[in-house]
Amino acid sequence: SKQVRAPFPVDRRTHHVDHKLPSPQTSHTRPYPGRTRLKWVFAVDDAIDDTYAPMTKVALLSALKYTSLVPVCIFSGAPNRKSRWLEEMGARVVFHTPTWREKLYEGFKKAEELRLNRSSPLYDKFSMMLATWLRLDLGVLGFADEYVLYADVDVLFRQDSALIA
Repeated sequence: SKQVRAPFPVDRRTHHVDHKLPSPQTSHTRPYPGRTRLKWVFAVDDAIDDTYAPMTKVALLSALKYTSLVPVCIFSGAPNRKSRWLEEMGARVVFHTPTWREKLYEGFKKAEELRLNRSSPLYDKFSMMLATWLRLDLGVLGFADEYVLYADVDVLFRQDSALIA
């Protein structure tokens, strides 16, 4: 299988967020040199499973091949082979642990106790629930862009899109 390389230089620096507003010099907040490109932001947990790992790969590779989007991954957890693959492919990775993680875990345990895990796949695994709610912290991660596109990883990009004023 052919590997798709990023059509722009890979910024291998990563940024760890510790609940403080990051400096404007971090790789995910800097505008792309030379032109303004829309950032596609998505969230992944380090415990990403066999269901979501292939979806993440399809989403990232299709975005790189068919769009001019700048992929930015909000990654909950420690750097691992999955975060390294995202970086190698060209995604900017923001390592982030939300301040509300423990409260969400309490809610997850309560949902499990009430057997709500049978009513939604979001209650099935804590990592899936966390990745779903990470988008709430977009406002505290220091993006300086007027607009970003947030999309989950269960997407397939088929063509470029543009903002219309």
